[in-house]
Amino acid sequence: MIFALAFLITAVGLMFLSHQDEEPLIAVFSLFPLGVGLLFFRNALLH
Repeated sequence: MIFALAFLITAVGLMFLSHQDEEPLIAVFSLFPLGVGLLFFRNALLH
């Protein structure tokens, strides 16, 4: 469940990151879901 959530959040972050050419501001917002997704992955692996 946590892995699915982390993957979803990371995928959304990567999706926004791929649109950074059109809208630089989107890239800044994409770093947040990417960071949260990676944090979920790290916590899931540690426990």
